[in-house]
Amino acid sequence: MVETSSSKRKKQEEDEVNDDELAGLVEDDEKILQLIDQAPAIEALDLFGLRKMVLQFERRINKNQEMRMKHMDAPEKFMGSEVELHEEIKKMHVLASAPELYQEFVNLNTMSSLLGLLSHENTEELAEARKRKAEIIETQRERKRQKVE
Repeated sequence: MVETSSSKRKKQEEDEVNDDELAGLVEDDEKILQLIDQAPAIEALDLFGLRKMVLQFERRINKNQEMRMKHMDAPEKFMGSEVELHEEIKKMHVLASAPELYQEFVNLNTMSSLLGLLSHENTEELAEARKRKAEIIETQRERKRQKVE
């Protein structure tokens, strides 16, 4: 097949990236790099970090229970402890990246505390506890599958 000069020009035009598209790509790359720079540093969870996280989690559970009993008829007075507990439960998602610490998590009796939250009056706490439980179980299943293979 013989290419004509008009088909060559058309192909050349298609292959060229216009300046606006190129500037947009560079701008996108700069935005991505800026977001990466602004992202908080994520530390790997180790045994010390797990114990610290568990201690804080247990404290939040106890404080929430205390505030709920003390202010049964005034939810606005225990709402702060609800928020703190919710944040602690969310922080536990890092445990999914450290399955080697699950046994210690269980030994510290934290799984029982987490499961106890499945009966919490606040559905947000219940939902977060359910998510963490599911993450832990799924990661354990995945590890067992990998061992079998």
